Order: sequence, then C-alpha cells, then structure tokens
Amino acid sequence: MNFGVDLFWPGYLVALVASAAVIAHVLAYARTSKPVRRPLKWLLLLIRLGAVGVLMFVLWRPAAESRQMLTRKARLALLVDVSKSMSIGDEETAAGGNCSRLARASGIFTALAPQWREITQSYEVMPYSFSKEALALPAAPEAFGTAAALPERADGPVTALGDALQEVTRGVPAPEAVLLISDGLSNSGVDPLDAAVPAGMKIHSISVGRQQPTESTRDAAATGIFAPAEAFVSSDVTVVGSFSMTGLEGRAVKVTFLVDGQEAGTKEIKADRREALVEAKFGFKPDKTGPVRLEVRSEALPDEIVAENNYAATYMDVKKGRLKVLYAEGTFRWEAKFLRLALESAGDIDLRLVVTKGEGDVSLAKGLEEEWDVLVVGDVPAAAFPEDKLPAVLDCVSAGRGVVFLGGANAFGRGRYGGTPLAAVIPFTVSSDEGLDRKPYRVSARPRGPYAQLAALDEAGGYDLWEKLPPLLSVNLVGAERAGATVLLEGLPVMLDAATGEFPADYSRAAAPVLAVEDYGRGRTAAMTGDGTWQWATGAGLTGTQERDRAAAIHRRFWRQLVFWLAKREERGGVTLKATLAKHRVEVGKGVEMEAALLDSDLKPLSDAEVTAQITSGEKKYTSKFWLEGKAYKGEFKPPESGDYKVNVTAVRSGGEVAEAATAFVACATDVELATLVSKPATLAALAKATGGAFAPAEGAGEVFSEIAKLAKLTQYSRLDRRELWSTWWYAALAVALLSFEWGLRKYAGLV
Repeated sequence: MNFGVDLFWPGYLVALVASAAVIAHVLAYARTSKPVRRPLKWLLLLIRLGAVGVLMFVLWRPAAESRQMLTRKARLALLVDVSKSMSIGDEETAAGGNCSRLARASGIFTALAPQWREITQSYEVMPYSFSKEALALPAAPEAFGTAAALPERADGPVTALGDALQEVTRGVPAPEAVLLISDGLSNSGVDPLDAAVPAGMKIHSISVGRQQPTESTRDAAATGIFAPAEAFVSSDVTVVGSFSMTGLEGRAVKVTFLVDGQEAGTKEIKADRREALVEAKFGFKPDKTGPVRLEVRSEALPDEIVAENNYAATYMDVKKGRLKVLYAEGTFRWEAKFLRLALESAGDIDLRLVVTKGEGDVSLAKGLEEEWDVLVVGDVPAAAFPEDKLPAVLDCVSAGRGVVFLGGANAFGRGRYGGTPLAAVIPFTVSSDEGLDRKPYRVSARPRGPYAQLAALDEAGGYDLWEKLPPLLSVNLVGAERAGATVLLEGLPVMLDAATGEFPADYSRAAAPVLAVEDYGRGRTAAMTGDGTWQWATGAGLTGTQERDRAAAIHRRFWRQLVFWLAKREERGGVTLKATLAKHRVEVGKGVEMEAALLDSDLKPLSDAEVTAQITSGEKKYTSKFWLEGKAYKGEFKPPESGDYKVNVTAVRSGGEVAEAATAFVACATDVELATLVSKPATLAALAKATGGAFAPAEGAGEVFSEIAKLAKLTQYSRLDRRELWSTWWYAALAVALLSFEWGLRKYAGLV
C-alpha cells in the first residue's frame, strides 16, 4: 500500500500557512490578557494546534493506494447485419429450399452450436445488430441460433458497416476482437477499412449471400431515364430508359414507355449475361406545351425479387417552337424592310420573306406547302397566290394558324382579293372598286372587345401614345368590318403644314379603320390597312432622341405583339417568364436548382420583380422564394419525400402579377439496399486480411469459429484501489470538537 497527497494548491504555500498558524497561536498564548497557570496554557495551545493540524491534514488531501493484478476473459464483439439486403432469399437451406441471408446467419450458430458454446465460455461476448448504427442485442450469447436471438426481419435502410465498427471498437468496454457476419454490401458511412485498421484489433468475418445471381435474385430494375430537359412541340424527342437486369440472362422483358400516363410505345429488352445494364430507346413527338411526364416501366415478373423498382420517371418542359412567319411581298419596300427587322430581332421568330415574281409564284407556293404559323400578306396581288393553294390556306387558319393583310397599292380590293377564297379571312369586306388614300392619317386607339390589349403600348395601356407617332402615309379604304371583327385602331385624317412641319387635323376627310381583328375557326386574322409604319422605326419627323427611341420601341412592340397574338402566343407580346430546372429527376433530400428569367417585350432581362415558386405534391404545398443573381432569379427546393412535384413560378411587379411559368420534377428515393442483389464477400475478406483476422463464407464458418476459439486467452489487467483518507465527516467533527473544548477551557480560565 502506498500513501500520497493530492494538493490542489502548491505544497510550499500549505507549509507556509501551517507555520504561520502555529507561530501565531504560540505568540497568542505566550501573552494572555489574564494570568493563566502554565499547565493550562500548554493544554489550550495543544488543543488549538490540534484543530489547526486537523485542518492542514484535510487541505493536504492524503490518500492510500493499492494496486492488484487480475485476469478476465477477452471481449469479443459479435456484429450481425440486419439491413434490408439481408432479407434477400438467395441462400439454401439443408432441405434444399431457399432462405434469407439473415436466416442463414442465424443458422450458423445452430449448426456450429458446440463451437459457439466454446467461444461463449472463453470470451465475454457482446452481441450487436447493425444497419444504420450498432444496437446491443438483449439475447444472451448462448441463445444465438434460437428464434429469439436475432431480429425477425432484416429491414434496415442502409448498411453502415464502417460506422458500426467505429461504434463498437470505440465503445466502453472496448473488445479485443470482432466477429462480423454480413453480405458485405457497405453503402453508407465511413469506409470499413478506415474504421477497422486504426482500431488495432482482429476482425473475423463470415459472408452470407451469393456472389453471382441465382434464380431467387431475378430482377429488372429501372436505374434511370434520360430525356432532354426541354423540347419543342412536334419535334422529334428520344427517351432512353436504363435497366439493371440480374439473373435474367437471355430472357425477354417487356418495357413500356408512357407519356403523361398514356402508353406511347413498347419494346423488349434482353440481357446477354447474368448481370447487365440494358437500355430501351423510344422516340415520340410532343403534341402540347408545358411539363410532360415521361416514364419507362418494365413488366413485373412472377419470380422477380423486387417489383417496386421497375419504373423510372422524369419530366420534360415542352415549349412552342420558334414562331415561323411566311411573309409575301410584291416589292422591296420600306414597310417590308423594317417589319422584317422588328420581327427577326425578337429572337424566337423565323421569318421567311418571299418577293413574288408574277402570277402563281412558285416560291410562294413552296412556302405555303412548308410549315408556318403566321402568314403575312403584304402589298402583293391575289394572283400571286397559286389558286390550288388558297383552300389550304383557309384550312390552316381555321385549324389554328394566323394571317394578317397589310395595306398597299395592290392590297385588299385593289389586289383583287374580293373574288378569292382569302376574302373570307379578311376582317373587312373588300371590293375591286375601293380606293387608296395617299394622304396622311394619324393613328388613334379604340381599345374594345376581348382583344383590346393589342392596342396597348405598355403595361399601363399607353393608348395615348399612338397619336404621338408619325402619321401613316396612306390607308386602303376598305368596306365595313365583318360581323365578329373588332376595329382597334382608327386613322384620323391629317395634313402637313409646310410652314411649321406639324400635322393638324384635316376635317375634309373622314376617319378610316386601320386595324381590325377577328377569330376564324380556331385561328385568328387581322387587317392593317395603313402603310408607313416604317416611319415609327426611323422616328421620321420627331426631333428628340428620346421621342425617336420611343417610336422605334413602339414599332417593334406593335408588330411583335400582333404576330404573337395571331399565333396564339400573346403571352410573348409583353413580359414573359421562363422557368427552368437543373434536373427534372432528383433524389429525395437533394436540392433542386431552379432558375427564372423575366424578360420584357424586347427580350431584355428585368430585375425589379419578386419571383416565387408554388410547389405542389399531392395535397402538400410548399413556397420557395427566388433571389436575384446576375440577370436571372435563382431558387432551390429540397423535396422531403418521393413523388411528383408541380412547380408554378410567378413574377410580381408593382404589386401585380405580370407573368407565370410552369414546370415539374420527380423526386425518387433510391433503395440502395436493393440496388445490388449479389453479396460482396471481398469487402469482408479485406477487413479480415488487414486486421489479421480469419474469413470464410457461411459454408466455412467453422474455420472462423475454430480460429477465434484458438486465440482465446485470459487478459491480465491491473486494478487500482484508492482511498481518500481526508474525505470523511469525522475530520470536520474532530476539528469542531477540539475548538469547542478549547473554548470551554478558555471560558473556565476567564479568557472569554
């Protein structure tokens, strides 16, 4: 036994305090206030010093220590995998049937009961199950091999093999060795070798499950679907589905391709080996705009191990293609030049200008045969159109396309359109005797009817801006508007004052309709009787730079707005919002990057809006606000669970909603446990080799048990017993008793 002290302050300071206390008390009793007999004085001093001595003893914190050498059994941690992959039934029972990997693991203890009993007698066994983490098992080690020893189901979401080894080897008490039983499919957490090697203990491992697919592990799992993020209506789109086929060598599997839940194609795929990645390729043409759901699905096989992983889905944003405009003109005139510039600068318009060269023009006939969305009929006579193509033009407009007729010397009745089928799609009645007024007209808005926005020149309307533009050079004097047509712009006669350069009103002439629109079947038609809008683009007659720039902007906006309306894309006439997703198929919990671009009528980015996404999945709704980054708005959303998510993005300016866009995505939760159906014994073998342990498949588990039993030995350790001599209430009681006795004697001697 050893004795020692545990000072919590320096020893010299304790000695100094003790010496000072002794000296002070000796001096105090050397001279008392009253004479005291020497024996009593010495007694009082000894009692006081005794109390001080007790306090100094406590301050020195003395302790007695004794050390013993003891022995114990070595600790063996048993780790049994209970992740979902352990439920795969690719193991064989003694009777020749199939059983799960977990059942095979439990059967090892039953088959090798004598060896296991020897191990439990030689080791202190600490049993654990693990999946995402290691959990102590309540069953006694001797009970392994019975139905109650291991969990009934293997349903852990992941196999965190490295994490489980770290938890066990760093635990208290720590084991000297580990017995690991698993299929080796480590798919989460730290690398098992990184966790095992630093622990410095032997890891013995036994693998269960088959390295090669068997009849009991047949599966056709959809691993992905690949499609363009965006496509145009009627464009050719290729979609590829990827399938991991296990245990289906040479067997045909039917794959179905679905568009918005409707079957769009089927195909058979075959694997040329036991494990193969096979693709199924499909093609289709989207026939509508907006987010379109795409899905590939393999048929459920009667002997398939997992049927929930047979499909993969994504979304694709389908947009209207670039607007195709066919423009027919009789001459290269200024109106055609600046109209062409206004439309082509929009960025999403393909304009083909055809200058006719006589009756039944071949180039015009070819243009009409090709695909077009809007037909612009300029200053060209009706005879330029091949007669056999005119009924087709009417059919196209009735089916949903648009046509606009422009004014000119050979337009409307002057161009002999009154006696052709095209007269039916002109919003005015026309006749061959109508006139052409070559005097100026100032345009004035008459907004009315359902299409009044065509006369608007800004978000607030801007109808008064029309009368600030340079006047038109001429107007075709057509008949009355047809029933159902609406006149939106009117020409007010003006005349040039040569002295001032102004255009005062000319009351000698009557006002004339300039722009009329109407619906024709499912299509739309318009007639612009005035000629000379090119002066708006050049700012003719305007003095200030700001006024000229404003007139040029109005020219672009008006023609683009009208053409987009004719094509039923009026949303492109003003502010537009484009919403895109970085991916249309994401993992649950991973961020979906969203981007929105808000553009004005000139396709220039706007940065003064509040952009928000409303995200819906079933009955659940979420809101995500965007932030401005550069010229685009950015946002992010993490789907909390699997399913389809609809995304509706809105932009608000000056308190009002100005534009919206829709898209969608699919959130999928990949089951990593069933992504690989074969076992990976190489992982377990590497762990055993790196730590000096033993490894064997389930069939050779007896060899591992024998190695563990052979290494069993008693572990010698020392135990330190420490007794703190000062930590008791007796010392406090003794000090109080001495001081009380001393006080009584002093009172007896008359010192107090």
